[in-house]
Amino acid sequence: GCQGPKIRQVCERKRDICTTASVSLASVPRSVKMTFLADLLEVARAPVLNDVSTDLEDPPSYILAQHGPLPEYWKPRIRAAYPYIQPLRILFPSTPNPDTNLLPEAAQEASPVTVPAPAVKPILDALMAAANAMPQWHVERVIPDIKGSGSAAAAVASGPSVIMAEAVVTTRMLKFKDDVIVRVRPEWGSTAAVERDVGAGEGAGREPVVLRVDVRSKSRVGKGDLAANARRIRMFLDKLRTELEQQGLKVATNKLAKQ
Repeated sequence: GCQGPKIRQVCERKRDICTTASVSLASVPRSVKMTFLADLLEVARAPVLNDVSTDLEDPPSYILAQHGPLPEYWKPRIRAAYPYIQPLRILFPSTPNPDTNLLPEAAQEASPVTVPAPAVKPILDALMAAANAMPQWHVERVIPDIKGSGSAAAAVASGPSVIMAEAVVTTRMLKFKDDVIVRVRPEWGSTAAVERDVGAGEGAGREPVVLRVDVRSKSRVGKGDLAANARRIRMFLDKLRTELEQQGLKVATNKLAKQ
């Protein structure tokens, strides 16, 4: 019991704190509570690993960060724990290439595919806007350099084989450094599926170019990341989708990513 004036004051203060906490919790929207609980559950179920990628067959390779390949035995764990971590796919109208059309059909199929030159700037603009909107991100390198000259300018004008950006992320609490790399490149064999989902739009009658966006995120410190890398990838891709659509680019719907 609460006997004596001092003890009674302590008891009343504890009751006030509990009442305030209950009122504060009750005022939190249900959607926020559910999101918080889902995040806690994801952390509890997170496998002990610190490297996650949307592409487990050919994960993006870091340019500046000194990281090796993603361990093979982690890949099944990543698939099982984070099925929603999926690449984005952009459908961009193709333009006829007279030189390629003169080649035999087999040679056309074997000829290298590049990111269409008109797509480079809007994709890079969207990528940088999404990266700048992410907390504690600092972009270290972008390929190609659209502000460059000489070979860099020529690569943009002719259409690069890949677009890449590498960033360093500083965690808020402990100031650890994590590394993120984003890769955009043409993808073979997925045109029909993406076209049904997005629609051909401008350039109908020609096979569109499917550009696949993959992201890899790795922690420098610790054996496990408590699902931080997966959450980071999901957040970035959500922002990137919005930025790409604002640039007028069409992005396929990813049903798994919405779960």
